[in-house]
Formats: sequence, structure tokens, C-alpha cells
Amino acid sequence: MKSSIILLLAVFMLAACSDGGTNPPTKTGKIIMSSNKATLLVNTERQFYAVTENMTNNNVVWTIEPSNGGTATPIGINPNYVIYKAPANIGTYKLIATSASDATIKDEAVITVVKKLPKADFLFEITNVAAVQSKPTKPSVFTTDQEYTITKITTYHYYNNNTLPGTISLKDENGTVYGPWQAVGRVGQGNVANAYWECYPYVKLKAGTYTIVDSAPDTWSQNAGTKGRGMCWVEGVK
Repeated sequence: MKSSIILLLAVFMLAACSDGGTNPPTKTGKIIMSSNKATLLVNTERQFYAVTENMTNNNVVWTIEPSNGGTATPIGINPNYVIYKAPANIGTYKLIATSASDATIKDEAVITVVKKLPKADFLFEITNVAAVQSKPTKPSVFTTDQEYTITKITTYHYYNNNTLPGTISLKDENGTVYGPWQAVGRVGQGNVANAYWECYPYVKLKAGTYTIVDSAPDTWSQNAGTKGRGMCWVEGVK
């Protein structure tokens, strides 16, 4: 009798621990694109990248829908960074990053290709032509009195010690962070590579005060003319 009770308990415990193989394992991996939407002129290029989280295989595969919606060329040996070239035809296309190990995990950027970009306003800039030093001593802060979609943010890194472009973020007065967005490098005065760091957030901001956050403050340019603030430019559309 005692052995029968033990056997029944064992069977009960096995039944309680088993799901019968009907419930698939929970997927925790995800992909985060550098930008979820963009507006590009026909035949122009933009850098995109994808960050993977909680995955054994961290590589992604890039595709475009429809298939004639441009090209995505990997940068160097890193498959998670690509240069997307817009097609010659206007329209809306999708640039899709899919996990190389799990096709169900993906993220996408919706790209609108146009013949003429909407006119952006210079909302804020800190710049001058005097000699610069690095490492700002004061924050670069701007205020908007109405809602704007921020289309481009640029920071200046003249003495960058061959540092590749990092990321740019915005932080509002309540501490909420927007971004970060991967920056793309542009040549500056004296053919200094990656002197300008440019990102294209396409993020909608309410009226308020925002601080620009640069991932490499040690190379961010400033001088007495900027009162110690990092040189930058912010563009947006209403």
C-alpha cells in the first residue's frame, strides 16, 4: 500500500511539471533599430544599424520590401551595420533586420523616399569659427515653444583621436531620455575624418527644454565663444 502511494505521488508530480510539449518556450530576444522611420531623397544614402539583445547569435540579416526598394550594403565585416541606398522611385519602403538565428525576431524602419525633402528649420545651434578645445564644461540646452519633429542633430568633434562616431540623445527637463541614435561621420575642416557627427532621429518633441547628450564628451568641441558648451546644430519641422 505504501509503495502504491509513493508511485501515485511520483506520477502526480510528473504530470504537474510537464506541459505535454504544447507550450513553446518564451522568446526573450529582440532587435532594436537605430531608426524606425526616415525620409530620404531618391538615390541618397543613410547608415542604419541594429542592436540585438538576449541572443546567442547576435548577427542580423537585412532585407528590403518591396525588393526593388533600394539596397542595403554591410559596412566592413559587421553585418549589423549597413548603408541603405534609396531607390530612384519615390514611395514607401521597409528596411528589415531579422535575427540570423530566429526569423521570428525582427525590427524594421519605414523609409519614405521623396524628390524633395520638407524644409527644416534650424531650431538651435552653438557654433563659431574660433579655435576649439574638447570636453564641454557646460551642457548644450535648447528650448522649443511648440511641438517639433527633430529631423537632424549634429555635434562637432574636431580633435576626435580617430574615434568613430558614437551616439546622440536628448534629455528633457523631467529626465526622460530620447534615443540614443547612432551618428554618421562627416569630414570637417582640414579633412578631419568624422569631425561632424550627424544623426536623424525623426522624433516628435513637445514644447519644452532639452539637453543634448553626446556619447563622447571627451572629444566634443567647445571654446570660449560657446561658453564651454559643446558645438551642435538641431533641425526640425513643425
